Amino acid sequence: MAAAFEEVFPSADASLGVLSPSPPELGGALIDLFVRVADGPPATPDEVGRLAESLLLAEEPRPVSAVVRAIRAETRVLREQLEAAAGQTPEGRSALYELSARLAALGDALVDAVIEASLRREADEGTRGRRQLLDTLLFGRYALSDQVRARALGAGIDPAVRLLVIVGTAEGARRGESPEQAMRLLADGLTATLRRHSQTPFVVRRDREVVAIVPSPASPTEVRADVEDLVKALGGRRAIRINVGISGACAGLIEVPIGYDEASRMLRRAVGRGGVASAGEISLLEYLVLQAGSNARRIVPAEARALVREDARWEGALLETLTAYLDNDLSVERTAGALAIHSNTVYYRLGRITRLTGVPARKVWALVDLLAGVQVLRAAEAAQPGPGATLP
Repeated sequence: MAAAFEEVFPSADASLGVLSPSPPELGGALIDLFVRVADGPPATPDEVGRLAESLLLAEEPRPVSAVVRAIRAETRVLREQLEAAAGQTPEGRSALYELSARLAALGDALVDAVIEASLRREADEGTRGRRQLLDTLLFGRYALSDQVRARALGAGIDPAVRLLVIVGTAEGARRGESPEQAMRLLADGLTATLRRHSQTPFVVRRDREVVAIVPSPASPTEVRADVEDLVKALGGRRAIRINVGISGACAGLIEVPIGYDEASRMLRRAVGRGGVASAGEISLLEYLVLQAGSNARRIVPAEARALVREDARWEGALLETLTAYLDNDLSVERTAGALAIHSNTVYYRLGRITRLTGVPARKVWALVDLLAGVQVLRAAEAAQPGPGATLP
């Protein structure tokens, strides 16, 4: 039967003209595939997919509607020629029915593949366009140009409102869950979650992170709460480890680079503690420590380093006590109540800190400076790659 089919189309390397101005080899490829399935197994998805991509990208990209019409027309021409060749004999009509069914199935599969390939192409182009826009905004220099403002508005970023920048990372904890899958789930989850705050959320997968830019609500804690729900949901259902940093409100596009840097620092803080960290939830001292970056550890006094090492032996009790002591205005009694321990325990721990660092328990600014040094060291440690990283 395949031989008879080939006789109908003796020149399978020539286009029938329906797909014109496609290169002739494309029409030939379409006929070749029809010939192959005439008396053999159905075309594989790979075969159909490759032909669909070729038809879409022949010489220059063509509209998917034009390609679908061409496939339908080409199929009709093939069927007409088969009918002419089949004649009116019972054997010929029986063969025609079988070939027509195979032809119709292949045509439908090819149309479906063309539509899917077109959707993938549009999605890829949209992703590239959003990534290019994000890179332009982060560069900052052209953020106020009319062209960039128009592109931003078209991508769902209103240049006239205050904005939040969100940076997140995802890692699959289950065996077989690839980093690519985890990042895709985070991007899709953020897009769905942020629709509460923007009709068309701007969410981009960029290198090993997902970046989002959305309008800042009156209370940015709403965004934080929604993102935290997403982190818990994906962690529970899919066992995906997600960390997210959220910037403070940015005054339009010009401050997006500042917001990105801020969200990235919050992300490093989230990695150290797990979950979500927002610039709006930390003290000014913590913010300044994070802004200083890991380079600030060069000027951290040796006393702070000694305290960090000793605190590890105490399982965090020393620094917990020092922080509570400052929070409670240097009141031992209130510190004991906040930590649910005896006052003598507070005195003992403060005495241990004084003996170790030489900083008296009543010198508030010396204690603040000591605690700032500890936070610089912790921030630097969180920023170092790998679970086994140690501070120099």
